[in-house]
Formats: sequence, structure tokens, C-alpha cells
Amino acid sequence: MPADIWENDFRRDAIAASLAAQAAQPSGVEPGSYESPDSFCVPLVTRLNAGLTPGKLALGVLGVAVLLMGLGAYLIYWAEGAAMPAAATLAIGGGCIGLLGFSLLFIPSKMHTSVVKWFLPDRVRYVKSQAPGATAIGVEIAPGEQEKQEIAVDADDFAMAVFDVAGRRLMIEGLNCRYQIRADDVVSLQPFRFANYMGATFEFVVADGCTLFMAIAKPSLRLSTAPFLVGDESNKLLQLACETFDVPIDEAIANKGRVPTGSMPGKDEDDDLIVDDLIVDDESADDAVTPPPRR
Repeated sequence: MPADIWENDFRRDAIAASLAAQAAQPSGVEPGSYESPDSFCVPLVTRLNAGLTPGKLALGVLGVAVLLMGLGAYLIYWAEGAAMPAAATLAIGGGCIGLLGFSLLFIPSKMHTSVVKWFLPDRVRYVKSQAPGATAIGVEIAPGEQEKQEIAVDADDFAMAVFDVAGRRLMIEGLNCRYQIRADDVVSLQPFRFANYMGATFEFVVADGCTLFMAIAKPSLRLSTAPFLVGDESNKLLQLACETFDVPIDEAIANKGRVPTGSMPGKDEDDDLIVDDLIVDDESADDAVTPPPRR
């Protein structure tokens, strides 16, 4: 896999550490699979956000919504100077078209999970089969640091998050990476909020003291319309993460704004993982992770 795609990615060191640790899995455990006893972040692609993505699809839907609202307003404008019954027809038609466009504005937030299922049908079925009955929600992945957040068409990853409460782990099957976070490896957990997104931020140990600080989030309609009425206690992703990792939600909320610890004690600063560890050919990458075929 070309290393340059991860060169400036916030998951770079975690991916290198995960690949090294997964290569030494116990006999009978497929490297990069959810049967692994470790937490990890392993790559699934050779190009980030290639082709059509949920972000590009959402942008297209919003574009259509704006066009329809504009067309509706245009028809209503012309209805004012038209004679009956043409005026009534233009006004009613313009109102209906405008309402249709307005309703499309809410599609990206209300159908987030369905869109992820559509993009990753086989892999979503695969990850859900690892914990039958567990809650599964479509999410976006971002760096945990608030100052690194930015509004963009594509998130760092689009994924299906499966909260395996019984197994005390969070499994995340993404377009770009596969993640597993076990409760025993979680260093911190706190709420996440940026623009109209709500979710949870956590730092967890990947391997040999290397930690990953990341956030999972999804658009919130309530946060878009009445942000002053939305508290962290109503954050569904945070609630599920607290239940999965066995962390009281009050404690997670108290951690809000916490700075990540970075590498854990015991890591030799002169023994940093290098990007060259990520350079493997496409076949070996597929063999190492063995995801179901992508759509």
C-alpha cells in the first residue's frame, strides 16, 4: 500500500503500530479481524475517499435541494403577475417544489446510517454479524482535537459503528479503515461537538504505548435547529460509548476539553514507527485485513 496517503493523516502512527501488532497475532486469529484480542486501526484502501462517497452524495442532495427551493421561489414570483387560473397553478406548484427542496435538506442527517449501509453492504453485514443484536449507527470519523476540525465534503472516514456492550468493545467498519476499540484500552472518553455534529471522542491504546485520539460523530437535526436546547446528556453516541466502555456519562462529560496524552509511558522516543512500515503491496494488504468485497 502506498505510504504517502497516510503521511499527513492523524491515524498514521496508529496504523503502523496496528499493522506490526496484527502481524504477531496468536495462531488461528486472522490479522486485522474482529477476533483479535487487541484494539487496532488497520487500512482497507490504497486511495482515501476514492470515487463516490457519502459526503459527495450528501453535497449533491443539498445542491438539488437549493435548486428546487430556488425554482419554487421563482414560480411563486411569476405567479404574482399572472392571471387566474395560471397564477394559482404557479403558486401551488412553486410552493410544492419549494417544500420538496426544503425537505431534502434533512435527508443527509436523517438517513446517515442507511447511506453507509448502501455504500458498504457486505462489510456492514460482516461487522454486525460479529455482535448480533448490538446497536449499529452510521458515523463519521475525525481527529479528536477540536482545533483540527474543519468543514469539508468528505470526512476522514465514513463508517458503521457497532457498540458491542456484551463484549465491551466498539467495532467500526469504515470506507478507509477498520477499527476495534476495547474497553480496557480506552484512556479517556468525552463528548464531541462541532458545527451540527454530535458524538464521542476517545483516546485508546493501539499497541506498545501508541495511542489514537479520534472522534465518532453524526449530524444532529436538533443541534442544527436549536443548539441551546441540546445538552451532552442527550448525546446518543456518547451514551452508547459510555455503556460500551463502562464509563459513567457524568465522568465522560467532566472530561470535556481534555488534551490527549499522546504516547503512553514506556515508549522509546527513539523507536518511533516510520511510514515505511505501511509500504506493502495491494495483495498483502488484502490478505492482512481480509474484508468482505467492497461494493
